Amino acid sequence: ADHVDLAIVDINIPTFDGITVVEKINELRKIPCIIVTAYCDDDLIARANRAGVYGYLQKPIDRYDLISAIGVASERFKEFSRLQMETDKAIKALEDRKLVDRAKGILMDRFGLKEADAMRALQKKARDNNLKLAEAAKGIIIAERML
Repeated sequence: ADHVDLAIVDINIPTFDGITVVEKINELRKIPCIIVTAYCDDDLIARANRAGVYGYLQKPIDRYDLISAIGVASERFKEFSRLQMETDKAIKALEDRKLVDRAKGILMDRFGLKEADAMRALQKKARDNNLKLAEAAKGIIIAERML
């Protein structure tokens, strides 16, 4: 299938163990994975945690255990994905802010501007060229490197 929402993986799979399969899945695409096993072993649990599993079920498993584990894993994964998106957005905003500050510094040094005037000049460049502020800042930084 092209789109898999969740994987339930037995630890005993021919040629691989289930934890290795989870690691391979997560390399390709992050999805919630639940490990199913007959073993309760601290080392296996630690490996499963490092592999990024969202559930660890010990056999025998009844219907309620499975339904509950799927529900919890799905919700935890949604929360993880939301937090990852927020983190990525915050990192991007910080990177953009650094570019803007660097470009302002270049404008201040090159043209003897005060910070507020450098910011206005940067905003004008962005507006005039229909660019985001960070893109305009990158242009100034690149131009400075070429001089």
